[in-house]
Amino acid sequence: KMGCGHLQGYLFAKPMPGEDIPLWLRQFKNLNLSVLSHASIDILPTLLEGHGQRTENFLLAMREQKSIPQHVLEQDAEEKCHLGRWLKGDGSLRFGEQSEFLQILQRHEKIHHLARQAKLALDNGDVANALYLGSVLECENNKMIKELRNLVYDEESALSCSHGTQH
Repeated sequence: KMGCGHLQGYLFAKPMPGEDIPLWLRQFKNLNLSVLSHASIDILPTLLEGHGQRTENFLLAMREQKSIPQHVLEQDAEEKCHLGRWLKGDGSLRFGEQSEFLQILQRHEKIHHLARQAKLALDNGDVANALYLGSVLECENNKMIKELRNLVYDEESALSCSHGTQH
């Protein structure tokens, strides 16, 4: 769900040299993963925590005028970040019909836009404006995380209430 192309751990096999992989593939028996999977794995808390940490790291780098990874500043960074992928995928499937969700999508895009503006201001020597834009970014990010948590909590609360009333 996070767009990872690799697995880690011993679910399929122990680490092995590359030359052993063809033999392993020939002997591999499909695993019954239905035992391990849930109807829906809730990765949103992890994504929100990560987005918050990346925002803090960005702001710290801005304040200390340290380098910022280029992928953070790309024009389509909001499409590539883990939270952006969730918003466009599972989030859209779960909440796409709700007006609150559209506001969250717009706020997420605004956050990434503010990051690019702040970096540009910093590069142009306008440190005060860069720091101001960073503070706006931080505020928008906090609002987005709160709104997203509220949206998910409201849905979960409604579901648990409806399940509780059925006999």
